[in-house]
Amino acid sequence: MTVTISIKITRQKLPPPPPIVRSQHCSPVGLLLLILFILPVLLPADTMYRYVNEQGVVVYSQTPPVGQQAEPINAVPGPSEADKQAAQQRLQQSLKNNNKSQNSASSADKKMQKYADIFAKNCTIARENLEKIEQLGDRALIMPDGKKNYPSAAEREALITQTQQQINDNCK
Repeated sequence: MTVTISIKITRQKLPPPPPIVRSQHCSPVGLLLLILFILPVLLPADTMYRYVNEQGVVVYSQTPPVGQQAEPINAVPGPSEADKQAAQQRLQQSLKNNNKSQNSASSADKKMQKYADIFAKNCTIARENLEKIEQLGDRALIMPDGKKNYPSAAEREALITQTQQQINDNCK
């Protein structure tokens, strides 16, 4: 009596790995902090005054001291309306680019999950094949093309080695 064992040998070809996407733009939180630090500088200031107090310390103030000589300082004018609109457009474009990079990172995660699923499937198949080959003994081996094969001990050891290599490659 001949007992046949069917071994399923499949190996799915993996597509090339996706590129790692890193944003070259600030995050929204970083942009907000940048705006908060720059905003006081950009706000138009009234006339500033410089004077020396009783202790000899130079003081800068928006109000002149009472009963003391103060030197008015010309404040730097604020940005023009065109500059403000251009800055607003740059900010909006930066936020759009940041959202695009987050979306592409999400699609890269999906591709990586697909690769992980393929490796897991190949790992399972390789482990099942190894178990069948080790239990084969002198029985027939049915190849993927449907033909029966009676491997010698050396051929069986070669199959075991090949299958163990597939396990090493796919079961990580």
